[in-house]
Amino acid sequence: MENYLVVKQLGSGPLGAVLLVEAATADRLRYALKRVECHDESSANKAFKESLRLTSIRHPFAAPYREIFVDWNADHSSVYVCFVMDHFPNGSLESITSRKLKDKKPLDEEIVRKWFGQTLEFLAYIHGRGLCHGDIRASNIFLRDDLSISVGDFCVATLMADHQTNTRTDKAIMDATAPEVQAGRPATYTQAADMWGLGCVLLNLMLCTEQSWQSLGQTLLRYKSSESDSAEDASAAAASRILQEALAPVESVYSPELRAAVLGLLAVRPTDRPTMAALLETPLARDCLNLAGSAMADRRRKQQVTTKDRPIPRDSGLEPLLEYVDRELNNENCFREALEELCTQLRSAGSLTAEQLCTLHQGLRSHLASEEVCTAYCCLLGNLAIRASPGGPLYLRESVDCVLLAMSQHPYCSGLLRSAAALLMAFAADRRCSQLVGESGGIDALLSAVAAAPDDADLFALAANALWSLCAYAPNARRCLERDGLLLVTRAMKAFGDSPEAQEHGAALLLAFSMSPSAVQRAGEHAVVELLLRALARHQRFTKVVRNAALALASYVEADEECGLTVLDCESVEAAGEGLAGLPVLAAAFHVHRDNVEVAEAVASLLRELCMYPELVKSVIDINQMIELVNTVRKRFLKTPAVAKPLDEALRSLETVRFVD
Repeated sequence: MENYLVVKQLGSGPLGAVLLVEAATADRLRYALKRVECHDESSANKAFKESLRLTSIRHPFAAPYREIFVDWNADHSSVYVCFVMDHFPNGSLESITSRKLKDKKPLDEEIVRKWFGQTLEFLAYIHGRGLCHGDIRASNIFLRDDLSISVGDFCVATLMADHQTNTRTDKAIMDATAPEVQAGRPATYTQAADMWGLGCVLLNLMLCTEQSWQSLGQTLLRYKSSESDSAEDASAAAASRILQEALAPVESVYSPELRAAVLGLLAVRPTDRPTMAALLETPLARDCLNLAGSAMADRRRKQQVTTKDRPIPRDSGLEPLLEYVDRELNNENCFREALEELCTQLRSAGSLTAEQLCTLHQGLRSHLASEEVCTAYCCLLGNLAIRASPGGPLYLRESVDCVLLAMSQHPYCSGLLRSAAALLMAFAADRRCSQLVGESGGIDALLSAVAAAPDDADLFALAANALWSLCAYAPNARRCLERDGLLLVTRAMKAFGDSPEAQEHGAALLLAFSMSPSAVQRAGEHAVVELLLRALARHQRFTKVVRNAALALASYVEADEECGLTVLDCESVEAAGEGLAGLPVLAAAFHVHRDNVEVAEAVASLLRELCMYPELVKSVIDINQMIELVNTVRKRFLKTPAVAKPLDEALRSLETVRFVD
């Protein structure tokens, strides 16, 4: 703070105070400085490091961060992360709406569309880089002298959400917050939440003569409550009526298209809101971008006017095809078809250089709105990953960023998400790339994909396999659990109980989670043991299901005696009617795979861990049943140390209580 002199406090929000400061230089330039108080220096330093990338964001409609630093305030014994940005003397859109509430003169639709278009272009820009604003509202959109806007305070809420900060609750802001953020659901700071915020800004501008910001918050709170409290069909209609009634006084002022945009953006369920890609394709968005003087609109006009599709050189080899891609990079149809042809030609052989991959990344960023382009891109990289060596040009940050961008732009496209999940699993083979995936939001992207597709067993299996691979890197495992990964995985395993692939990869991921004490503590709450026993019982014929489930059970039993009790005591199992008695299920599964050493090792591991609680075994079941099963497995693999040794330990443990009354 020694480089700045505090002039006065401009305001405060949930994350902290905003100060007007003057630079301690000859020019005495004034800036706005936002201070976010952290619990300790460690949290502040971590947040600071993650925030530094925000200083590189430059956009015509952004209020850029000039500097980010950590400040220790001895007077208050507090540590802050400080964000320095431009100061806007003309105020924000909230200043405009406050004035209009007094003079009762509505804003012209043209200026509303212009501001909407400028905000939309900025959001498309940061969404295209895998970021979320996290706090879109009128008070964070500032006015320049030419009455264009600059969006400020971007990404602070999303970045600071992962760190311990002293946040404050502002009722008006919370009332207008996206429902999923207010409810604190996993991975809630998403692009869908930004779309809700955009809808709030639009509603605020349109109703500025009718309702204050506080009153509008109350309207939105009633709207959200109406949907959550009613039956599903009735709730949507009731909620819609609340917004329609709020908009009724301005029906003669604003067009049906603008009013419809508000209703769409303010859908209570995130999945019902338009994605950025879908919104940009609407006539309203195109008109607003034109009024905004948007570079996006200009690029679209140039492509429509000057680009003609040209035939793809399909039978001329790789080099002419890559030259074609480079030449037609801005033509969506040509680029997509060229990607599909490259995918075909590279399916069985071949690779691309770093420079050629860079061209593909550039094309992907230019056509993010196209679901087909994003899907073809992920399929192509997936084919390359089959033969690529870890550490090669495919395993760099740009590849990771582009795959995650495609996922974020099309969160409900199952084909794209499946290809992306398989590709992220391939990235996990490279330790550095696995770290990049976790740091760049790949864990959140995979969990969001699972949550958004509750009926897609194949997608869950691919996502769980990718998460299992990524969780070999310990910080990724922690990140996955912090994002409610255990809850999502156990829900999916219950939903997809008939899918052996879902059970195989779900069990492997539960095994990875068992390394965390917090996951073991919550195993009972999420019926982890019951789900693994069910997988064993239903899918005894599938080697990998049996192996993964037995290994996972062994790990949970080793860590917690209660898990051992649940395995042994079938009466304590919720679904005991399915025949989930632990030892009979395990014995039946081993019998099916009695010549498979991998299954034998997993079964031996589980039996050993159960027998390390000899008093428990004796009190719950006939101890002779346990000894019989241990001996059955041991005799078949007597010359295999990985099987025989743990079973010898199991027998010695049981002997300590066998003849004790």
